[in-house]
Amino acid sequence: MAGAAGAGVLGALRTARRDCADVRLHAADGSVCVARPIACVISPVLKAALTGDFVESARQEYALRSHTVSILDFMLDFMCGDERRLITGENRYAAAGVG
Repeated sequence: MAGAAGAGVLGALRTARRDCADVRLHAADGSVCVARPIACVISPVLKAALTGDFVESARQEYALRSHTVSILDFMLDFMCGDERRLITGENRYAAAGVG
């Protein structure tokens, strides 16, 4: 997204990510809360789990135990347009969940 309107939408997403959190993503070392619409938009797997006829949908929780809280935070911030979250040569494998 470009321009002021795009920046405003991304800013609202980042705020909603924390302020309107109603889904808990469980990592290997803790959990991260996120707004359900954001979780559903960024991942078709999360969308299916959180909106389908699954235990995760009833509980509004999803386990991502192969990742850490810092990786989930990075991914959510990145997907919501946080310009401080850039993928570089140093963090590219961690950001991709590899290694």
